[in-house]
Amino acid sequence: MNVKIEIEPIEVKELSIPARNFAVGFGKHEKPENFDTAISEFADRDNVQFKVRISGTKEAVEAVDEENVIGVVDMDKVFESLNMEEWHSGSYTGEIVFDFKIPETLKVRTENTYVLTVVLSDREDESSSEQTSSEANE
Repeated sequence: MNVKIEIEPIEVKELSIPARNFAVGFGKHEKPENFDTAISEFADRDNVQFKVRISGTKEAVEAVDEENVIGVVDMDKVFESLNMEEWHSGSYTGEIVFDFKIPETLKVRTENTYVLTVVLSDREDESSSEQTSSEANE
């Protein structure tokens, strides 16, 4: 008896994902309303591309459209890994979780771990800035 097993080769592809496809994700450890968030690597969001290498079967890799890939910095993981009790202004480096927007029957994986830096900054209180400018005019 002979058994023939065909093994499909793994394909590798480099994607250029537009910066507009990335977000900062807060879940159970919500971002306080008095903070603004920014991804520091994407200061010029219109022109930045983020390079990501993926691998999978040929069918799966070809199904990935880099324009539709979503990357989210999981801030819950950052919060928990730092054993924080509350958010503070500052820079935080977090791993990106990708959604490749392909059928569930197809699987791809990233060739590396990818991280981005999220900056949490205090949102300037409009009433205090108005008060400061009116005091300056007196």
